[in-house]
Amino acid sequence: MGNVIATYLHGPLLAKNPEITDYIISYCLKRKYKEEIKLESLNDEFENMCRKQLLKRFIEK
Repeated sequence: MGNVIATYLHGPLLAKNPEITDYIISYCLKRKYKEEIKLESLNDEFENMCRKQLLKRFIEK
């Protein structure tokens, strides 16, 4: 309870949503090691650019 992520999207949800991916990885690490694990930041610029382009395409239709 309180840790469910549901989606009806077809396609690569995690690859195109790095914030959700980071959340899931952090959550799993915290459950396993019983402590907060700080993830190293990665450059998500390309993923964010792709998501913005897809959203723009759907909004313009």
